[in-house]
Amino acid sequence: MRDGIIRDDEAARAKLPIAKSGSRMAVLLYVDDDPAFLELVEAQLDRRLDDVAIETTTDASAVLTDLEGFGNVHCVLTDYDMSPLDGIELLEGIRSTAADLPVVLYTSRGSEAVASEAISAGVTDYVRKGGTSDHYDLLANRLRSAIDHYRTRREATALTRRQSRILRHTTERFLFLDRDWTIVDLNDRTAEVFGAENGDREALLGENFLDLAAGIVDDPEDNPFLTAYRFAMANDEPTEVVGRPEAKGEPGRWIEARVRPSPDGLAIFVRDVSYRERHRRRFRRLLREGSRFSDRETAAAVYRTVTDLATAELGFDGCAVFTSEEGRLVSVARSLGGSASDDAVAFDETAAAASRRHGRARRGGEDRPVPDADVAAPFTISVPLGDDGVVQVVSTERTVPDESDVELVELLADRAGTALDRIDRERLLVERNERIASLQAELQAGTKRPATRRS
Repeated sequence: MRDGIIRDDEAARAKLPIAKSGSRMAVLLYVDDDPAFLELVEAQLDRRLDDVAIETTTDASAVLTDLEGFGNVHCVLTDYDMSPLDGIELLEGIRSTAADLPVVLYTSRGSEAVASEAISAGVTDYVRKGGTSDHYDLLANRLRSAIDHYRTRREATALTRRQSRILRHTTERFLFLDRDWTIVDLNDRTAEVFGAENGDREALLGENFLDLAAGIVDDPEDNPFLTAYRFAMANDEPTEVVGRPEAKGEPGRWIEARVRPSPDGLAIFVRDVSYRERHRRRFRRLLREGSRFSDRETAAAVYRTVTDLATAELGFDGCAVFTSEEGRLVSVARSLGGSASDDAVAFDETAAAASRRHGRARRGGEDRPVPDADVAAPFTISVPLGDDGVVQVVSTERTVPDESDVELVELLADRAGTALDRIDRERLLVERNERIASLQAELQAGTKRPATRRS
């Protein structure tokens, strides 16, 4: 207990009370300058609020000078008729530093003037004093409601802040709009799209999103992304859109936007899916151009097709095919893509040998340091080809090739392997037919020899 003279031990106050459930207990601070009545009400509430820690004091001024000293206060219950500060003055002082902290006025004076003054000062609730058991049940219920509402509001605010901090550091762009299209929140990556210097998100808060968007897209009325946003806002239906926004600062990029409406407005999450779309297009090209293997008649022609497809259609900077000769791998075909040079594209025979030895795809270069801006640092993907070969592609991009790249090279190697198997079968069939033709010729020659007479 606290009163105007004796104060609790600081260390004891610093330790937050724990409820039976193990969660932190809420703290109710009761202020009344009548020590006897203060003790009576504390005892009544203590029996009814078993998971609430009750702090008391007869000194209202101590509350204003050291509110935090009473612990993690969730609600203040204060008498009205006190000296030197009355309950309204205490309420006004609390509101100046803790605007959302619940304050319940507890008074024996029930005039309309007092109630009106309390409401104007921002009181949470107003309860007249009484002495019956039902009265204390009512008081406890009012306090419980105020505490629960305050706790829920604080937890929601803390969760929103945590989510906002997480979102601001995500690689995706996000944007929160209210029902009037006003920007409520966004991260720096989104701010950069709207031309904010150094991604200064604060400069865009409160701005109208549609007005800003009109300044960065060619045709605001026909833009598929803005159309999707308007649809989601008008119909309260989540939607997704993928395409090229044709916006300044995003030339040629493929963007995916996920739009989630709520009673408060729109949440828009945007990510760059250019790599995914590029993979899809590469995959379709490989399926289409893979038909070239069907008319290749030699292994050498298959190897050349592999390297050509890898560089010209899949966009890798280099490709080589290795086969086994006398126990070692030998490069039998290679090509460079686009403007790639021999100096930038370095094939890794060690990785190729490991891929052949273990019979699975192998990526190389993950442990290399991030290169300087003007220094190439190639990464490789090596994939087994048939029983004795390896296909290796090289990328001089900064990012390590991902699983989609591996899948493309594996598909390319699979198509080539099928072609090599076909060529082997055709070769064996030709050899078999040649042997059969040779045997038939020998048999026919034998039957045409003239018979010799015996003397």
